[in-house]
Amino acid sequence: MQCEEARRRLRSGEDVEAEAHLAECATCFAVLEEGDPLAGVLRAARPEVREVPAAIAAGVLRRWRAPRVSWRLGLAAAAGLLVVATVLAALTIWLAPATVAKPLGVASNALDIVATIVNGILAVPRVLFADRPAVIAGYAVLVIIVCGLWVRLYQSIAFQRRRVTR
Repeated sequence: MQCEEARRRLRSGEDVEAEAHLAECATCFAVLEEGDPLAGVLRAARPEVREVPAAIAAGVLRRWRAPRVSWRLGLAAAAGLLVVATVLAALTIWLAPATVAKPLGVASNALDIVATIVNGILAVPRVLFADRPAVIAGYAVLVIIVCGLWVRLYQSIAFQRRRVTR
């Protein structure tokens, strides 16, 4: 779209294509802003920018100190919050034990399900290894051999290792 056509369409009313052109074209934006009476009023009402005198800026920076919080105060605040949390938990348990018991019951049921699954998975190794110490010893030797092979493989790989500098 040409600049003149976009300006004409914007003056006559809303036009999506002309607004898109205006968003991309700085020249059209400047021309339309010059013709807008509100823009001139806003520019005239804007206060002039003044520099802060160097003496004031230096004085403020010289007197300003970063606020520091004592670690004792932080520790006291943490202890206070711990006491408040403990009191609220005790009041909840005292006044509404069902509120606490229900989630604990749900958690207990979930843990029972997980325990059943884990026991089912471990049943096979228990049956295979329980009364056979030779099998357990052979498995341990096999694990040690495999770990040793991995160490040898790692050492034989020729690549640049990064040096950590501090």
